[in-house]
Amino acid sequence: MKGPSAAQLGNSSISRRIYVGFAFVLLLLVVEVVVALRGFASIRALRQEIAVAIDPPSDAANELERAVLYRAIAARSFASTRDARFRDDAARSFERAQVLVDRLRRFDLEPESRAAVDALVRAVQENAARTDSFLQLVDRRAGEPALARAEQRVAESREVVLGRIRALERIQDRLQYFARARTAELQRDVERAL
Repeated sequence: MKGPSAAQLGNSSISRRIYVGFAFVLLLLVVEVVVALRGFASIRALRQEIAVAIDPPSDAANELERAVLYRAIAARSFASTRDARFRDDAARSFERAQVLVDRLRRFDLEPESRAAVDALVRAVQENAARTDSFLQLVDRRAGEPALARAEQRVAESREVVLGRIRALERIQDRLQYFARARTAELQRDVERAL
C-alpha cells in the first residue's frame, strides 16, 4: 500500500505544482495586460493633448499671421489706390485677427505659452492702432512725409507681431516635440511589455 499512496501523493504534488505555475503565468499575463492598458491610456491622453492643447493654438497663430499680413497688404493697397475695397479688406482682416486673438486667449495653455499669447495680444493691439492711424492719414490725404513715418511705424509693429507669433509657434512646436517623443517612448514600453 505504500507504493500507491506515495504515487498518489507524488502525482498530487505535481498537479499542485502545475496549478501554481499556471496561476503564476496567468498573474504575469494580467500584470502585462494592465501595464499595456495603462500605457495605451497614456498614449491616448498625450495624443489628445497634442490634438486639443498644442495644435489648435499653433493653427490659430498661423491664421493670425496670414490675417496680419493680409491687412498690411490691404492697407498699403488702399494707400496706393484710395480704392474703398482695400479699406474694407483691411477692416475684414482686422476683424478676423480679433477673432483669432480671442480664440488664442480662450485656450487652456501652460504658463510659457500663456505669456507668449499675452505678449502677442499686446503686439496685435499696437499694430491695429498704428494701422488705424495710417489709414486715417490716408483718408485725410496727409503729405508723403507723414504717411512714410506712419507706414514705417506700422511696419515696425507688424514685425513685432510676427516675431511674437513665431515665438508662440516655437513654444508650441517644442511642446509638440516632447509630447510626441513621450508618446513614442510609451509605445516602445507597451510593445516591450507585450
